[in-house]
Amino acid sequence: MEELSTIDYASPRFEERMARVYASVSATIDSMVAARIAAAAAPPPLPSEPSYYIAVNGGQTGPFQGHALHDEIAAGRLHSDALVWAAGMAAWTKASDVPAIARLFDVAPPPVPGSPPPL
Repeated sequence: MEELSTIDYASPRFEERMARVYASVSATIDSMVAARIAAAAAPPPLPSEPSYYIAVNGGQTGPFQGHALHDEIAAGRLHSDALVWAAGMAAWTKASDVPAIARLFDVAPPPVPGSPPPL
């Protein structure tokens, strides 16, 4: 290492050396800042809702998610004894045994007190 007293700060060699050091440090800082910004700006992935198939009359219909499952219940094509399947399930399973679907059958409110029983 050169002695500080012998360095010619005005020499082109010193300026070239400092320019290389500055460029290296600047590039390192820029890449660190870019990585930090990218990590902070990227939101986590949205959870995906499973898609279910329904066994109907010996065939399968679907896939259905969310509100489409409600529509199938309302249309009478999906009931608690219907067989359903989604990716990750080992076999076709009764809808009432699949928690995510079973809770859809419990969305009807109870009868209004004092109202006549349903026919």
